[in-house]
Amino acid sequence: MTEAILAQRHLRRFTVSLVIAAVVSTAFMYGSIYLRTRTLLYESLRSQAATYSEVILTTRGWITEHGGVWVERRSGAVQNPYFERLEIADTAELPDGRSLVLQNPGLVAMQITERLEARTGVSVRLVSLEPINPAHAADAWERESLVALEHDREPRWEIAETRAGESLRYISPLVAHSECLTCHSGHERHVGSVVGAATVAVPVATIEDQLRDTATTLWVLGLLTAGLSSSALLFVAGRLNGHVSEVHRHLADAALTDDLTGLVNRRGAFARLDEEIDRARRTGTPLSVAMLDLDDFKLVNDRYDHSGGDVALCHFGRLISDESRSYDTVGRVGGEEFLLIAPGLDASRAAALAERIRIRVAAEPAVISGERVLLAVSVGVAELRSEESRDSLVLRADHAMYAAKQAGRDRVVLAEG
Repeated sequence: MTEAILAQRHLRRFTVSLVIAAVVSTAFMYGSIYLRTRTLLYESLRSQAATYSEVILTTRGWITEHGGVWVERRSGAVQNPYFERLEIADTAELPDGRSLVLQNPGLVAMQITERLEARTGVSVRLVSLEPINPAHAADAWERESLVALEHDREPRWEIAETRAGESLRYISPLVAHSECLTCHSGHERHVGSVVGAATVAVPVATIEDQLRDTATTLWVLGLLTAGLSSSALLFVAGRLNGHVSEVHRHLADAALTDDLTGLVNRRGAFARLDEEIDRARRTGTPLSVAMLDLDDFKLVNDRYDHSGGDVALCHFGRLISDESRSYDTVGRVGGEEFLLIAPGLDASRAAALAERIRIRVAAEPAVISGERVLLAVSVGVAELRSEESRDSLVLRADHAMYAAKQAGRDRVVLAEG
C-alpha cells in the first residue's frame, strides 16, 4: 500500500471525525440554546406568578389596614356569612337610602381572583392550615409549603396538574397584621406570624407552545448548520485531499528523479527496468540496456571544479535523451554513469543507438565557464537473456562498459552474449 493511499485514508478518517464533531457540536450548541430558553421561559413564568401573588397580597394588605371595603349592595354583591358569627356589623344604610355591605380582605381578594382567572386563566387561592372559610383549606402540597413557610418564609413553586391543566403553582406567605387578629384571634396567631398563603397557578400551555415552536426552529437551524458545516468541511477536505495527492505525486517523482539532470535516478531507473523486463518476457520482445560513462570526467572536475562538472553532466544527459527514442528510459545511476533502457531492441540495434550517442557526444562540446569542452563516452551494451535477473543484465552492461574503457575509451562494446 503506497504512502499516498495511506495519507488519503487518514485524511478521510480525519474528515469523518471533523464532520461528526461538527454535528455533535451543533447539536450541543442548539440543545444548550433550547435548555436555556426553557429555563428563561419558566423563570419568566415564575416571575409572572410572583407578580400576581404580590399584587393580590398587597391589595389584601391595603384592605386589611383600612378595615375592609364598603360597597353598595347591588345584584351580585357578595356578603361574608362569617361576620354574623364573629358579631361584626357588615351592613349600613346611607341617608339617601342606599345600602352598603362590608367586604373583608379575603372576600375582595376572592372576587378579584375570580375575574383574573376568567380573563387570563391564572387562578389565585388564599389558603390556611386553620381556615375560617372551608374554601381556603390547603391541599397536601400547600400544607407542606405552609409548614415550611412558617420557618423560612421563602416562596416555593412546582409544576403540577390543576383544573386548568399543567400549571406552575407558586405559593408565598400571608403575614398577619394587627387588623387580622379581629377574625383570627382565636387561632393563636400574633402580628407577624404566617396565617396563610397565596397560591398562584399559571397555566404552562402557552410556554409549552413557545417551547415547541422554539424546538422546531432550533431543529431546522441545527440541521441547516450541520449540513452547511459538513458540506464546507467535505469541500475543504476534498480540496486538501487533491493537494495532498498532488504533493505525494511530486514527492514520488522527486524520489525517483535526479536533482541535477532532471532524469530518473538509480531507484527510478531500476524500477522502470523491472517493468520492462516483465513486459519483454510477457511479449517475447527483445530488451537491451546500455551503461554510459563519461571518460576522464575527473579531469573536468579538477579543471572546472564541481560546478563545471555539473554542467558537463547535464549536457551529457541532454544529449543521451535527444538521441534516444521517446519510450526509452535514460537515468543517472552514479556520478558520471548513465543507464539507457531500450525496449524492443536487440543487442546490435541497441549498439547502433549507443554509437549514435557516442558520436553526438564527441561532436557537440559542453560550454563550461565560456569554454567549449569536448567530452567522450565509453558504452557497454547488453541484451536480456532468458530468465536473467535485472542485476545480472546491468552487471554485464557494466562489465562491457569497463571493457570499452580498457580498450582505449570513447567506444561501444557489446557484452558477451
